[in-house]
Amino acid sequence: MTFRIKQSSLGLFIIALYTLIFGLGLIFIFLNRGLSNQQTIYVVSLVVFVFTLLYIPKLISSANTEITLDNEGIEQIWISQFIFHKRQDLKISWNEIEDYVFEPDRQFDQFKLHLKDGTLFRFFHNHDHKKDDFKQFINDFSEKVKEINEQSFNNSNNIKIGKRTYTWQVSVLAGFAVFLTIGIPIILIAHKSTMHFTAYNFLGLIAAYIFGMFILIKRIKYLRNGAN
Repeated sequence: MTFRIKQSSLGLFIIALYTLIFGLGLIFIFLNRGLSNQQTIYVVSLVVFVFTLLYIPKLISSANTEITLDNEGIEQIWISQFIFHKRQDLKISWNEIEDYVFEPDRQFDQFKLHLKDGTLFRFFHNHDHKKDDFKQFINDFSEKVKEINEQSFNNSNNIKIGKRTYTWQVSVLAGFAVFLTIGIPIILIAHKSTMHFTAYNFLGLIAAYIFGMFILIKRIKYLRNGAN
């Protein structure tokens, strides 16, 4: 059984979204100040802003894969790669797998395999990718595991269903990081009649962005390495 699945990089998605919010937010501030009497341009810029936020992060953080299930195990082939990545194809035999976990979420579902040697195999799937074979893969994988377990003579070697460990912390942190970047621009826009956007304001935005990005990347690395 072969499945074509569009995988997502949660880290790339958050970083791309965060960077776009910051960059486009600055542009929107300047447009708001300089084009306050030109409502058409203002509305068009807002539409472009929203469309870019909805489309670009999803595009940057997606890659096409082909996953095959057979009697020997599971094989993954990369049809395309995440931006700035070069990941290798892999094959995992059934007797290498300790347990598997499927974690449904509001936007990014996660599939994980814990191997007996301590290795973790996992990928994320964005709900916006509705035309691939992800749902069918989840169903067929569970059925295939039942079949493999029934053929095993030693129950201690059975593939188990693992414990769910949701990465909700990333969402909370992403919201906080975005707040750091967007909070100041909102205040500037709300009080533009009494405040002036100076070089100091700009440096403050840059500092907020760098700080927010630093703690965001640090947290993502922690979750990848230690919260499995």
